[in-house]
Amino acid sequence: MFVIGERFDKYGRLQVYIYVDGVSVQVKLLEEGLARVGYVYPPNTRHLDVFEKAQEKAKKAGIGIWTLDDYVTERGFDSKTYPEEK
Repeated sequence: MFVIGERFDKYGRLQVYIYVDGVSVQVKLLEEGLARVGYVYPPNTRHLDVFEKAQEKAKKAGIGIWTLDDYVTERGFDSKTYPEEK
């Protein structure tokens, strides 16, 4: 399902809501602590409450990205906090 307004953002990324077997992929990623809510701008706030509740569920459970101190920031993720092991 496409977002309201422009189909592509300023970086050329397609803006869609993805569902598999009726389940929102975005919500699933948030619930499992594999993503965070960010960069949500009107008019595309239709699912914001659901997304924020899913994120809060993962935060409270302390799973995924929420297990890493200082990794999640207001601007995204701080990969320098946890450098990739080689």
